[in-house]
Amino acid sequence: MNYTNDTWQANRWPNFSFAELACQETGECRMDPLTMDRLQMLRSQYGQPIVISSGYRSPEHSIEAAKEQPGTHAKGRAIDIACAGVDAYKILTEALVVGFTGIGVGQTGEKRFLHLDDLGPSSHSVPRPSIWSY
Repeated sequence: MNYTNDTWQANRWPNFSFAELACQETGECRMDPLTMDRLQMLRSQYGQPIVISSGYRSPEHSIEAAKEQPGTHAKGRAIDIACAGVDAYKILTEALVVGFTGIGVGQTGEKRFLHLDDLGPSSHSVPRPSIWSY
């Protein structure tokens, strides 16, 4: 579904807004509802605000368009969370518990983050669960 601000399910995902998950270049938001449910469970388990640095990315988004095939963000199945240090560790731990199977760890430089996605083993070329670093 292509969500709009009016159709965003704020009662289902009370800790996240349409604006923070929509594509930063096109404004579209085709987040997978089950991924959002998992993200909401993560937020509930973590018990503190989570800052989304990247949610849905349209296939036309410059990052996705540069790829051979659009990635998990373009499928609405990935989220990048701005976090570092102990917070990154706590979020990573809870992310595994709630069922995220792809964890990318970017913990160098100024823009530290975790990439979380939930594609199953048959949907990806890398066996799941999988953790990698940037």
